[in-house]
Amino acid sequence: MLKVNNLSVKYGKSYILNNVSFELKTNEIVGLVGNNGSGKTTLMKAILGFLNYEGEIAFNGNNKFQHDRCQMQKIAMLLQENMYQNNSALFNLSLFEKLNINPSLKEDLKNRLSMYNLPGDKKVKGFSFGMKQRLRLALITREGYDLYILDEPFVGLDPIGIIELKKYLNELKNAGKTILISSHQLTELEHLSDRYLFLNNNRISEKNEIFEKRIIISFESLDIDKVYEEISEVSIKINDNEIILPYDLNKLHKLLCLLSEREKNSLKIQIEQSLRMNSGVSD
Repeated sequence: MLKVNNLSVKYGKSYILNNVSFELKTNEIVGLVGNNGSGKTTLMKAILGFLNYEGEIAFNGNNKFQHDRCQMQKIAMLLQENMYQNNSALFNLSLFEKLNINPSLKEDLKNRLSMYNLPGDKKVKGFSFGMKQRLRLALITREGYDLYILDEPFVGLDPIGIIELKKYLNELKNAGKTILISSHQLTELEHLSDRYLFLNNNRISEKNEIFEKRIIISFESLDIDKVYEEISEVSIKINDNEIILPYDLNKLHKLLCLLSEREKNSLKIQIEQSLRMNSGVSD
């Protein structure tokens, strides 16, 4: 579907991406993960031909696809700034369709805006951040795309919007589409991405990753000396002001049973989720 080989992008004399290589296959959702400023958006812009780069990018075996309108019409893009702020939502959607869609596939634009609860005649610069994000999603919600390049699509959406978008993306995958989705909200990628690409230090690596949850119990003052041995059997780590457990509700229950009611009332319990790396191959 999409093959990136030795891709490098630099601003001035500094490389933002350096010899990045990976491949996207048909019928999969790939999460692109990295800290802010790691190059996720830069990578997506390079794929779409918006930036100069070194290396090779091929879409369906065609390394000239960025200059082929028919090929580009098969790629949906959701970037943070791909809108005209001084024009209406309807204008943005109409222009996007004119540039990116085959006329035989056109849908009713106003109905699509209504689906996302957006006013068609209001200028985009007057939209809230969440409204702008819903408009970006409206731009890509139609048939005819094979590849979806989505930059932080969950940002600004309410919980219902996130659920609906995840459902839609899974439907696209089941229909044989390919999706590259960036996010710093790792919890939003859980149970969605088939695999992950990690950007770090200008390079990319692909690892077999799983989400790891743990329970953190914090306290200001707690007398655990009398039950220290028992607690250490169910916990990962005991610090001066916190106890860390694996995400196991049975172990949490056992720990709470060891403590008095007074002690339990002083506890703050939270669940932390992170990615645990198992093995990997760097490109």
